[in-house]
Amino acid sequence: MLEEGRVAETLSKEQGLVEPRVQDLAAGRDGTLWIATENGLFAHRQGMVERYGTQDGLPNPVLLSLEVDREGDVWAGTFGAGIVQFPGDYVVSYGLDEGLPNAMVTSVARSEDGTLWVGTFGGGVHQISSDGSHYTITQDENLLDNKVYRIEQDSRGNVWIGTQLGINHYDPKTGRLTAVPETVFPHPKVRDFLDDPLGRGIWVATYEDGLHLLGGSPEIGWTTPIRHTVENGLSSDVVMSLELDSAGTIWAATYAGVNLVDPASG
Repeated sequence: MLEEGRVAETLSKEQGLVEPRVQDLAAGRDGTLWIATENGLFAHRQGMVERYGTQDGLPNPVLLSLEVDREGDVWAGTFGAGIVQFPGDYVVSYGLDEGLPNAMVTSVARSEDGTLWVGTFGGGVHQISSDGSHYTITQDENLLDNKVYRIEQDSRGNVWIGTQLGINHYDPKTGRLTAVPETVFPHPKVRDFLDDPLGRGIWVATYEDGLHLLGGSPEIGWTTPIRHTVENGLSSDVVMSLELDSAGTIWAATYAGVNLVDPASG
């Protein structure tokens, strides 16, 4: 963990995190840090680490993604067993039998209207509405690629979908799904999104092309005013995850360590 710019605490085997290959993190409103690994789900709270595995109801211990919704429920995407929900001290599983088009779940996001957005690797995007209805978005509905890496909703309510072939933008007000043109953003393998704290757009992490600020909209056009790569200080062009701290600094997790990016200075 980080505190005032320094490493204040490391979670490892000695502290109870017996699986070092961490796939995703999510913070609960109660201060719990949820950790998705290749060997179960871990919860770090009050200095203690607790593990949840197949003995607790997980259909597969290999987890790929995490989301904590407004009610505090934890959602996890698994490697081949769909999604699991932790409403409390029990587990609810959703797989192919419950309507998912693909059980390899790479991203889970809960939008403001209660819709659960599920990104899959090969089956596109699946929506589960608050009324229980299901809908799948694939390349037939203008999705750039059925291999989805990340889904995030920004502060304006827009849903961003990162695929193996680029970015889709969904406007919940109009129900319109559009693709960011390759001429504007020719960078595939989008791994994460983060709202720009200065309101200029959305930061985009890519697997091989660094970190980008994407501005604009489908109505007024898109811009890419800022790009960070190894050529201007990024430690690696493989950027896997983005987080914003309380000071407004962006933390970018790369294959060569963590970089701090000041949005105000670009």
